[in-house]
Amino acid sequence: MGRAARVAARLAGPRHPRLPSAEAPYTVRSPMTDDLICPGEIAFRLDLTAAQLKIVHTALKSLFDDLGHEERDVKEVVAAVLDKLPNEHEIRAIDLNRELRRTAKG
Repeated sequence: MGRAARVAARLAGPRHPRLPSAEAPYTVRSPMTDDLICPGEIAFRLDLTAAQLKIVHTALKSLFDDLGHEERDVKEVVAAVLDKLPNEHEIRAIDLNRELRRTAKG
């Protein structure tokens, strides 16, 4: 199974019980409750079109490249997110113009 297939399978998994759902899309959380996101806990799942995926990857890569040595902790988090996305070769294969035309045709 390729990396893109693994990512797709992971993203298609069951929704986290604390995440917004169709029934309750906007849940307000109080910082005073025990319903806080724990370290390492999945906080959010996101479905992206190919065009959105390419833009998110490009934005994160740009942010990663712009971070300096003094921001090593943030750079590690950005790198971890990039590692969850398809590799750069697969992202380059996405034709953004074609994807946008598909979206416009609906």
